[in-house]
Amino acid sequence: MRQGILLAVAVMIAVSFTVSSVSAIGTIDPFKQGCFGAKTLPSDGKPGTLTVKSVPSSAFVYIDGAYMGITPLSVKIYGKHMVKVTKTGYKDYQATVFLSGANSKVSLTARLIKI
Repeated sequence: MRQGILLAVAVMIAVSFTVSSVSAIGTIDPFKQGCFGAKTLPSDGKPGTLTVKSVPSSAFVYIDGAYMGITPLSVKIYGKHMVKVTKTGYKDYQATVFLSGANSKVSLTARLIKI
């Protein structure tokens, strides 16, 4: 029983550290954290790189509904994802991206329209 409690505490500490690093840095390992519905690694064993920019800059970026940071932003992910870029006073921008492995690089520039 005592080992189970210690394990639960260790998991809670690790999760809390991971969540704070995601918002501060804007990068995430979806395979270690089980994010974005990732179940298997790509054949090369590594995620690709998604770069999100916006005009104007400093917009909020969400991937599959999860806040990732502020533009410009680069994240390591794999597979198909919905990207949403928002900024107060502008229409939301949405796009679907697909990254197939370590050599995949997708650059997305959201040109936001003023409301």
